[in-house]
Amino acid sequence: MSEKKEKKKREYKGRYSYLNDFKLNDANEYEYQGNVFELEQKEAEYKPLFQRVFLYLIGNTVMLLVAGFVPFQGMVGAFYVFIPYVLEILFLGLLFNAFLVMKESAVIREYKYKKSYKRVQFYGGALMGNHIFAFATAVIFILIKGADPILFSLVYLCTKVVSFFLTKEITQKLLSLTYKQIQFKKTGEEI
Repeated sequence: MSEKKEKKKREYKGRYSYLNDFKLNDANEYEYQGNVFELEQKEAEYKPLFQRVFLYLIGNTVMLLVAGFVPFQGMVGAFYVFIPYVLEILFLGLLFNAFLVMKESAVIREYKYKKSYKRVQFYGGALMGNHIFAFATAVIFILIKGADPILFSLVYLCTKVVSFFLTKEITQKLLSLTYKQIQFKKTGEEI
């Protein structure tokens, strides 16, 4: 009976191809039988790293909130200042999600590995690029329209500088982790 169901099982391609790694077992339940990736560092090494990265992510979030709530004229008066801010929020969310997937276990499935660890460099780089872009557009706005009041303009610019260095630290720390690929062969074990 299970062979019959196995033959009828549809082959997934593209975005949902990871579903092909789920096979029916003897109890007629799907279990994951694909590759998994395991952290090479010991728990004593990666736990403090994850805690530090979490604090940096919270700090980065606070900096974005401060930048959004400071009444800097460019955020309201110019779309070219507002667009990088929105992109910063987007890429910070993606980086935060990748971190949460990596943090949930020392052993992660292949499709989660590809959507988290493999994309950290892109998300971090894009976020740092948007911090630079936001800083540059704010400076352009200040040069064109003036910095009135100057305190709010300086606070906004400082949040971009702090966010850049926090993002750099987050990306470097997450990329310092190393994973080794192992084949999933044990039946009945949940990952």
